[in-house]
Order: sequence, then structure tokens, then C-alpha cells
Amino acid sequence: MSDNTLQNAELAILKAELTAAKRALEIEASLERIRGRALAMRSSKELNDVAEELRRQMALLGQTELEVCAIHIYDTEGDDFESWGVMRDLSQNEGTIRHEVRLFPKTGVAILEEAIAAYESPSNNHVFVNDGEKAAGFFQMLNERYPEHFASLMALIPKDLNPDEMRAWWSFSDFSGGSIGIITYKPADQEALDLLERTASVFNLAYRRFKDLSEAEEAAKESQIEAALERVRSQAMAMQKPEDISDVSIRMFDELEDLGVVSLRSGISIPGEGERYIFHAATKDSEGKTTLVLGDESVDVHPIIRRAYAGWKSRESFQRTVLEGKDLVEYYHAVFDTMPLPDWKERMQRGEAATESFATFPFQDGWLYTFARHEFDDAELDLYQRFARVFGLAYQRYHDLKNAQAQARESQIEASLERVRGQAMSMQKPEDIGVTCHAMFEEIRALCPGILRLGIGVALDNGTMQPWLVGKDAKNHPRIYKGRPLPKGERVEIDQIFAAWEENRAHWFKESQDFLEWAHSIYDEAIAQGVILVKSDRDQFFSAFTHQTGFLYVISYEPYDVNHEVGRILNRFGGVFDLAYQRYNDLKQAEIDYAALLEEKARTEKALSDLQATQKQLVEQEKLASLGSLTAGIAHEIKNPLNFVNNFAEVSVEMAEELMEALEAGKLDEVGAIVQELMDNATQIAKHGKRADSIVKSMMQHARGGSSDRETIQVNQFLEEYSNLAWHGMRARDHGFQAEVRRDFDPNAGSLSVMPQELGRVILNLLNNAFDAIKTQKDGIVTVRTVKQDNGLQISVSDNGPGIPDAIRDKIFEPFFTTKATGEGTGLGLSLSYDIVTKGHGGKMEVGQSEEGGAAFTISLPGGQNE
Repeated sequence: MSDNTLQNAELAILKAELTAAKRALEIEASLERIRGRALAMRSSKELNDVAEELRRQMALLGQTELEVCAIHIYDTEGDDFESWGVMRDLSQNEGTIRHEVRLFPKTGVAILEEAIAAYESPSNNHVFVNDGEKAAGFFQMLNERYPEHFASLMALIPKDLNPDEMRAWWSFSDFSGGSIGIITYKPADQEALDLLERTASVFNLAYRRFKDLSEAEEAAKESQIEAALERVRSQAMAMQKPEDISDVSIRMFDELEDLGVVSLRSGISIPGEGERYIFHAATKDSEGKTTLVLGDESVDVHPIIRRAYAGWKSRESFQRTVLEGKDLVEYYHAVFDTMPLPDWKERMQRGEAATESFATFPFQDGWLYTFARHEFDDAELDLYQRFARVFGLAYQRYHDLKNAQAQARESQIEASLERVRGQAMSMQKPEDIGVTCHAMFEEIRALCPGILRLGIGVALDNGTMQPWLVGKDAKNHPRIYKGRPLPKGERVEIDQIFAAWEENRAHWFKESQDFLEWAHSIYDEAIAQGVILVKSDRDQFFSAFTHQTGFLYVISYEPYDVNHEVGRILNRFGGVFDLAYQRYNDLKQAEIDYAALLEEKARTEKALSDLQATQKQLVEQEKLASLGSLTAGIAHEIKNPLNFVNNFAEVSVEMAEELMEALEAGKLDEVGAIVQELMDNATQIAKHGKRADSIVKSMMQHARGGSSDRETIQVNQFLEEYSNLAWHGMRARDHGFQAEVRRDFDPNAGSLSVMPQELGRVILNLLNNAFDAIKTQKDGIVTVRTVKQDNGLQISVSDNGPGIPDAIRDKIFEPFFTTKATGEGTGLGLSLSYDIVTKGHGGKMEVGQSEEGGAAFTISLPGGQNE
């Protein structure tokens, strides 16, 4: 080989090495530029710039047939992943680059499923061929989701290439969160694939930067959104009256705009009665200032409103519709009368060339809606939903304020009605109805300032109408003017009022000059005082509202019907006038019937006095009956001490004779013994005399009636004495009566401060009732029991008789209630006993069933002490 040949070969090798080194340097420089652009990212949206830099550097390195550079980020939640693409835009000048950020489905599209499966595989480099059915499925998805993007891609297809035969090579290399790739219509060479792999390695840095920025931006965006929502909440909570909800609508519109959500208008719709709705729409006027448009229309004004209404009722999360062309024009024509938009002419001029998106977001009481020139993305829809929830709070505040306002108004009206009712009820004579009518006029004027005059028509029995006019005279003093009765047929207006009253409906008409002049014949004095102006520079209306006795009418500068608030108030005052008129008639009738009422009152008082005297006699009879039942027992009880007195007296006479004999005989020892015996006999005579005196005294107290003074008794001794009295009394009335009286006395019963004769009546009454209950039984038992308690004493009287049925047990202490046959009892015994125990002694008296099945009466008395 010659020297020249060898030298040329060495030069060729050196040139190749230099070329390779240069290429390596170019690649490193390209990668460094991509790395530098990634590090320079200040916003996650600048990922497009990184993708564009990638495409530019690959083109500079000689990659041919390069149409699209794409970055797929699979590390996302949900059913979609992000695709950041950079491509040539053939609709613009040559070399114009177009950026696209789209959401592609993770499943359902074959070529995308293949790409995700490759990313999840161990390999980091992948080449796919998108053709045939895979390409058809991919383009169908693009056309459905992003028709504009689909059209741009179709423009990239070479003219000599049939779309159905199109084949694209997808070359991708993985990084930590997805894949980076190029899409060409010819297979990429190995150098391009190597470059793509090295770029993916470098892109890991860009992706980390992208993730950090995305998270920071998301946090900042969320903070901004929360701050905006909080400002809307604050505006809502600051509302002082229902009308302030308009300020909340404007605030929401401005806050959304500040968040980058630009709309033509946004607002709320609140369904009302009869499938109508009220809307508050915030929009921009010609000067760019936010303004509010209010309206009220039917939900059938246009199909999209009907769908929004149905969506609210079914609580759909949201609805969105695109209106364009004729549909949009028809919509604005439909709402033209109720929606005075500031840019109406501009919208109509755009005509069929315009497109608007419409979306609604329901909350509990209505829905938030928005119109925009662009199609809403998911982030905007989510943001609107959040504002809708906040607006639900605003509307609740609005609703609360409206209810509070309505309640305050209702309270004001009811207070006015109550004052007139009070005035009506305080009428003392028929003439006072004038004062009531004045009060009603003042109250109505305070509630409804637009009312000039108030009148009343009363339907009379003769078929005429009696008019009254309430107003103020020339000196501004309130007065009521009574007009002449009006017959039917005098004027057509009067006939119309008669007809309205008969049909129980409201009626109004405009007062003509002729009508005002005719009114002179009814209220001549009122016209003379200037209450009625025959000539007026403004139209006046006569509004009548029927009520039971006639009608209430007002004169005002506008007509009122029953649907108007003034009409509803006047209707209610009509009812109050019925009350006043009824009071008026009652007072007139009262004057006529006054003498008869006095006579009736006197007769009633005499009857009451007779009844009270009869009741007093019955009570005394009951006490005498109680005394009678004691007579035999007292006779038996007094017989014992009298026998002792008589016996000791006879013995004393005999001993006196013996004493005389002993004295005459001088037997002094016998004299002393006899004297001692005489003294003992005298002591016994005194003892039994006192016993008899005590029995007589008790009988006299029992017979005297009334309340006795309190005395301290030995409880068991007291009950023993009255048990004996009752027993002997029963035996005296019924000689064949046999029964056992058991004493179950607590030895610790002690003493008690009572009114003895009163408590004695109670014990006797209970024992007599018990004896009556068992008198037909063969083995009758009556038990008297005492039980000492911590806070007093308990006395019970029980028997083994038939008992007291549950059905009448609650009535047993009622006056004049008795279970005895007619003529055998007054029904006052237990009633008086109950009063003696509860009122006289501060105790309790209860009835129940005894252990033996009969009746058991228990008396609980406070106090008591052991001895």
C-alpha cells in the first residue's frame, strides 16, 4: 500500500472519529438543552415547552418524518391518563408548532392499552405499530373526545396516503412516571431510538420537577379556591335581608372569574310555585362591570330549562349542554322577555355562528347555572359543583332571612290585628265601634302606607248595604262617617260589589269622575270635610274585600286583589271587623236584654243561696246521723261508770251507819278503818263520775259541730274508746250483728296533737262503713291498726267485706257519692272525713284493698311522739 493510500485511510478514520465525536457532542448538547429547559420550569404547564424542546432537538439531530412528540403520564388517578403532545399545525404557517394536553382512557382503546402494558413490563423501550383496527379505535376515540384535535391530526396525513391504510410507528422510552415518545410514519432509526432512550433518562429530572410543580400548584390552587369559597360563604353569612342574595351571586361570579373560570354569565335558579322559577344572573355590562339580571319565568320557556328543573328534582350531580346555531338563537328568543341581558344585541348579531355551553349544578333549594363560549372541562365542572354547595349555604341563609322577615311581618300584622281585636273587645257601648274603626284604619295605614281611605259596607237584612267611611276631617282628626243605605240597582259599581259579596270574592275598579261626584250623595259631610276629594290629579282605585258581615274597601293609587300582600292583609282585617261588628250587635242587644239579665242574675243568686243552705243542712244531718249512731254506744259506755257510782254510794251509806254505831260504842279502831273505806269509796265514785262526765262532754262536742281545738291524745287509747263506741252503736241498731273487732296497735304509737271530735268523726265513719260492709257475713272481721312512722303516724281501718270496685274507687271521696241504697246515706261521710284529714290535719287519706280482699282505708298524719 502506497504512502498516499495509507495516509488517506488514516485521514478517513480520523474524519469518522471526529464526525462521531461531533455527533456525540451534538447529542449531549441537545440533551443538556432539554435538561436545562426542564430545570427552568416554573409551572407544570411548561411541560409543553419541554416537549417542544425535545421535538426541536430531535429535529436538529436529523430525525426525519417526525410528526408528533408525546409525553404520556400514567402516574395519575382515575380512568384517564395525561398526554402532552407537540405537533406541526398545518392550518397555520409552515413551522408553526401546536401543543395539546389531553386525557386519554386507560382502557377501551387497543393501542393505548398496549402502550400501558409495555410501560408496566420490565422493558424500558417500546415500538408499536398503530394501524388497522387499532388505528381506527384510536381515531374514533379522538373524534368523540376531541373533534378539533382529531381534525388537526387528519391534516397531518400525507395527501397521497389513504387514512384507512395509514400506519404510524409509536416509539416510546419509559421514565419514572410514564413514557416519552415520537410518532412517525416510517420506523425510527436506531440512532433516534437511542436518543429517545437517553432523553427519557434525562426526562426523569423533568418529570420530578413537573410533579413538584404540579403538587405545589395544586396546593396553591386549592388554597385559592378555598379562599374564594370562604369569601362567598362570608358574603352569604353577612346577609341582613333576603335581597342581599344578589350580592352573593355577583361575588360568586367575580370569584370564579378570578380563579380563571370565565363565563358569559353565572347565577342561581330557585323553583317557585306552578313550575316557575326565579333567577339571579351575574354578567358583564358593556363597560366590563359585573351586573345582576333578575327574572321570573316558566320552566317550560325552553327545553334546557325544563331539563335543568328535572335534574334538580332528581338531584343529578350536574348537566351540560352545548347550544349552537339556530338552537342558541331560539333559546335567546325564548327568554328575551324575561332576561334583559346587557349584550343581547351582540348575541343576536352573532346569530347561528355562535356556540355556547350551558351547565347546571343542583343544590337543595335550586341550581347554580353558567353559560360560557367554551366547553367546560372536568376541573371547571368540579369547581362549579363546589360553588353550588357553598351557594346552598347562601340560599339557606337567604331562606332563613326570608322566613325571619316573613315572621317579623306576620308578627307585625298579628300584633296590629290583636290591637284592633282588643279595641273591639273593650267596646262598652255600640257607639264605640267608631273608635274601633279608627284604630283599624290607623293599623292598616301603618302596614300599607299606600292606602288613602278605608271604608266598610255592612249587608243589612232588608237587602241594602250600609256604608261607613273612616278618615280624617278638615282638622286632621280621625272620624267615621255613616253614609246612607245603598240599594241594588242604583249604580253598576254597587251592583258589582253586591255580586262580589254574594260570591265571596274580591273586586276592584277605577273610580271615575262621575263615581266620585255620585259619592257626594252618600258621604256629603265627608266631602265637605275634605275626606273625599271629588277631583284628583291621579287615578284612584276602589278595592273591596268581602267578609262575613259585608265588605272592607280601600281607596288607593293602585288596585289590590287577594293575591297582593295588601289584599291578604285587608282580608284578615275583614275578619277582625266581623268580630267588632258582632260586638257592636251584642252591645245593642245587651242594652235591650239588660233588665232580663239582672232578673236572671237575682234568680240565680237566690238559687245558689238555697243550694248552699241545703248543702249546709245535709252536712249537719250527716253529723247528727253520726251522733245518732253514737247514742247507743255512749249509753252502754256511760252505764258502766254510773253502775260503779251507784254501787259505791250504796256501800258508803251502809258503812256510814256502821260508822255511827262504832262511834256510839266508842270503838275508835273500827271508826278509823270505816273512815278509810269511806274515803276509798269516795275516790272510786269521783273516778267513775269523771269518766261519765268525759263521755257526756265528748257527746256534746260531737253534737255541737264545727272545729274543735287541738288537744294531745294517746292514740291507741283514743282508738280503743271509739272502737268500743262504734261497736256498741252498731249492736244497738242491729241486735243480731256479730263481728270481730281486732286491735293491732303499735305500742310505740305514742301521742298526737289533733282535733279529737273531728278525728273521732273520721274513725266512727270508717268503722260504721266497715260494719255495714260485713254485717251480712257470718265471720266478719274489722281490723283497726296503728303504725308508728318516721315522719308521723298511720291509722288504718280494714275489713273482709266485698271491697270497693276499681271503677268507682277514684270517686269514693267525692261529695254525695255513695254506694248505699237510696235513703240509707247522703254520700257526705267519706267526703267530710277526707277534708278533716287532709285540710284539718294536713295528712293523707287513701283507699285500697285489704289483705282479706275487702276495703282498707289508710290515714297518714304528720307529727306524733313516743311516750
